[in-house]
Amino acid sequence: MSIHRPSRPLIGALLAAAAASAVAVPASATASGQLPALLSCSGKRLVRPTGPVVIACADANAELLRTHWSSWTRTAATGTTDWAQNLCTPTCAASRITDFPNSGVRLSKPTETSHGLVFETVTVHYRLHGKTETYSN
Repeated sequence: MSIHRPSRPLIGALLAAAAASAVAVPASATASGQLPALLSCSGKRLVRPTGPVVIACADANAELLRTHWSSWTRTAATGTTDWAQNLCTPTCAASRITDFPNSGVRLSKPTETSHGLVFETVTVHYRLHGKTETYSN
C-alpha cells in the first residue's frame, strides 16, 4: 500500500551531475581503501545513511526515507527502505510524493569523483498496484 504526501521542493546538486564528471575506478584500485559513499544532493558523502536521503534532486522528487542496510562493501550496498517518489501523474507539478514501504535498494558502480569514491547507480524495487516496479538512475 502506498501513502500519498504533498509534493515538496527539493534543492541541491544532482547526483547524476557528479557521476557524469566521474571516472570509473575498480574498487580494488582505490589507494585509500575508503568505502564508497552515497552522494547527497548537497555533495556530502554518506555511508550507511538511515534516511532521509534525496536521490532525485530536481523535479522527479525521489528519496530513501528509512533504510536498513544489510550489506555495504567496496562494490555494492543492499538493503530495505521506505521509498518515496513523485510518480508524475498526470504531471510532476500536479502529482504528490508517494511512499512505498519495504522496498529493496541497491547501490552499485563505485566511481572515483572529486568527492571521493561514490556509488554511481541507485536501483530501487518497489510495489505499485501489486506489480514490482524499478527506479534506477
